Amino acid sequence: MAEYHPDREALECFARGESLAETERWILDHLRSGCAICQRTVDGLLPSPETLAPSTPPLQIRRPLASVPSRTQPSSASPWPPRLDSHRLAALACGAGAEDARGGAAGARCLPGPAGNLPPLPAGRDDGRARDRVGAAAMRRDRPGGRPGRPGRPEDTDVESEAWDRIFAKLEQRLTLIASERTAAPRLLDELLQRPAAERGAAVHAGRRFQSLALCDVLLDESCDAGSHDSSEAISLAELGIVVADHLDTRYYGSAVVHDMKSRAWAYLGNARRIASDFAGAEQALRFAESLAEDGSADPLEEARLLDLKALLLGDQGWFEEAAEMLDTVAEIYEDVKDLHRKGRTLISKGVYLGCSGRPQQAVEVIPQGLALLDGELEPRLALAARQELAWFLNECGRCEHAQSQLDSCRHALHSLGAGADTRTELRLEWLDTRIAHRSGRWQEAENRLGGLLQRFVTAGLGYEAALVLLDLVTLHLELGRRGGEIRRLADELLPAVLALDIHRQAAAALVAFQQAAAGDRVTPALVRDIAAYLRRARKNPRLSFQLAA
Repeated sequence: MAEYHPDREALECFARGESLAETERWILDHLRSGCAICQRTVDGLLPSPETLAPSTPPLQIRRPLASVPSRTQPSSASPWPPRLDSHRLAALACGAGAEDARGGAAGARCLPGPAGNLPPLPAGRDDGRARDRVGAAAMRRDRPGGRPGRPGRPEDTDVESEAWDRIFAKLEQRLTLIASERTAAPRLLDELLQRPAAERGAAVHAGRRFQSLALCDVLLDESCDAGSHDSSEAISLAELGIVVADHLDTRYYGSAVVHDMKSRAWAYLGNARRIASDFAGAEQALRFAESLAEDGSADPLEEARLLDLKALLLGDQGWFEEAAEMLDTVAEIYEDVKDLHRKGRTLISKGVYLGCSGRPQQAVEVIPQGLALLDGELEPRLALAARQELAWFLNECGRCEHAQSQLDSCRHALHSLGAGADTRTELRLEWLDTRIAHRSGRWQEAENRLGGLLQRFVTAGLGYEAALVLLDLVTLHLELGRRGGEIRRLADELLPAVLALDIHRQAAAALVAFQQAAAGDRVTPALVRDIAAYLRRARKNPRLSFQLAA
């Protein structure tokens, strides 16, 4: 005979104290049984500290834990339950929604499912608030009647109190495990990475202590950090994270949580491959991550993470419109979970993609919305980069004074950070300043500065920027009526130095098409705009070819 599982209506009736005595006792027993099928419903019905007070009903319906803001993002105005509430939900003994409570290492960005919302606890800390709740339950047990508005039933009250006592005992046990695993993860990571790369996978396979959810989480964080300077190291760490995820015990963590972590590991591998410009490999890894997520916990934060990485890949492939559209869903998720900082980051990315797709007016509307939500103290460099992009698109819209003001503010902020800009940033700031001069009608100033900038970009080995600066100079000559000889001279004298830089074959073909047009005096503003737009899209994607307009 098939096992019966209570539906949400039955559990909600229990929460309101409306169920019959026999049903109530059965549900209490079922709650203690460790049923994974009913876990998500039970998570939504667990009491907060106030609902365990003697003057209130024993249970209230609450928002699922998946909607609690991530522990990595501060939210002073957050309406969601306090920290212990997250611990209490994740520490339940039953179900996949609680089996991930062993959490990630301190400093990890986010863990799958409920564990992703748990702040780190110092090892050995004795959090007495759980025992306070047990005491509250005991007060209810001693109170005649057991529940307001119904006749006294001591035997029912005893059963209920025993159930809560068991839950809170499991809570303290889970909290201890969370703290222990998080504390051990950095040490295990160091030990694992000290081994030769070829031996790390075998070490994970042979040693159960390396088969840890927290260790996997820290490994993936390391992969993400390594991507900014060494894509091969990022790939290696993500692959090792996959090995650890494949060895996680589903009986201990729960099948859904293990699938969440496997999905995340493959998603991070896809991101590392994207950084290495292996777009085919990145697509394959992200597709596999998506298939693994289908058997996961359906945590919206995990969905947002995966969609964000897919949008990054679309952007690198030059599909700016599709990336911006995908980020709409990501922003909605962060809005739902009240993670305003991450929503701000998402809106900034969306605005940049809109601007790169030729819609600067939309960009200057969306980017300020993201900046208003972004915690600039948490990510000052990101805030600065967003303001630089805003200045760029303001100038594209013809709002030169606003663009200049934003640019001056960026320079001041960069100086106040206490670190000088790198060569690329300095050149881009000067390039923007020159574009503002051009747009403002200061043509002679712009012409003089563009020639010097072109040489500096070539010297720095920045081929795509050099090509775009050259096209800016050509545009200026066209606006001043200098056709024929002047543009041919630019193509003959300056373009060879640009083509000698690290530019993929399709981009070089587009520049050769410009050179041929210049030789035949067929260069038009439309042709220059088309080539410039193509270079922005195809910069990281050698599979995107340039097609001359008919």
